[in-house]
Amino acid sequence: MPIDVYLNVIVAGILTGLVYGLMALGLSVIFGVVRVVNFAHGEMMSIAMYLTVLLFSSLNLDPLVMLVPIAAVLFVFGYALQAGLINPFISRPEHSQFLLLVALALIIVNTLLILFGPDARTVQTSYAFDSFQVGALIVDATKLYAGAAAIVVAALLFAFFRFTPLGKAIRACADNYTGALVVGLDVKRLYALTFGIGAACV
Repeated sequence: MPIDVYLNVIVAGILTGLVYGLMALGLSVIFGVVRVVNFAHGEMMSIAMYLTVLLFSSLNLDPLVMLVPIAAVLFVFGYALQAGLINPFISRPEHSQFLLLVALALIIVNTLLILFGPDARTVQTSYAFDSFQVGALIVDATKLYAGAAAIVVAALLFAFFRFTPLGKAIRACADNYTGALVVGLDVKRLYALTFGIGAACV
């Protein structure tokens, strides 16, 4: 097999991995701060995908244009979920948290099945088969856009947690829950913000 084929496969894999890496970053943010494993993370991704399909089929809205609005919807969903449902379980044993989030994942999956059925859905945009050629390398345009967006979002998240007062407050909650309470931080609100950010990453 020619080396060009291997190179194209590697680049395509890296670009796809960047997108999944952003999802994993959201999961890591939630676990790193809230100390809860979000077993419904993949199901939240399904919500985002179905929203994309729904908006494209009904209003013909471009999926790339809808990235930010759908991320905002997932942020609100994650925030409300943490504030209303998960926060009371923070001090409970880990198995209680696991059962709660597994149950939530099952509810989301079955609700989506009821609403949309079991058939696969796709979105066909005008640029779905566009690509860029650099020498022997052929890069799928949509994967390149998605990979670039993932890098930008990851960099923004790093800057947010590293340099902003709110990001530093969230890191303080992750480092020392009791200490954060002592200095007057609203830990439950910061947990909800963190969960919302993690959900938006999907």
